[in-house]
Amino acid sequence: MVALQTSSVDPSYVLFSIGPAPGHDIQGGYGFAHETSGTWAVVGFGSAEVGCPPGASDNAVIPKDVLSGFRLSCPTSG
Repeated sequence: MVALQTSSVDPSYVLFSIGPAPGHDIQGGYGFAHETSGTWAVVGFGSAEVGCPPGASDNAVIPKDVLSGFRLSCPTSG
C-alpha cells in the first residue's frame, strides 16, 4: 500500500507512506519528497522521527510548520 499527501502549508513537500507488501515480513515506513526547480527528490524515509533534527544527508530536517500541517511533530529535547 502506498499513500501520498501534498502539504497544504508548502506544496513543494509531499508526505508518503509505504506499507509492507502482502505476505512479506518487511516493515513499512513514511517519508518526504521535496520539489526544487521542477525536480522531486526523496529527502527522508524511515519508521520514526523522519524529518526531525539533527537531520542527515538521507534525512533532511523538514520545516516545523510543514510537519505540523501533516499533524506530525518532532520530540522535544530537554
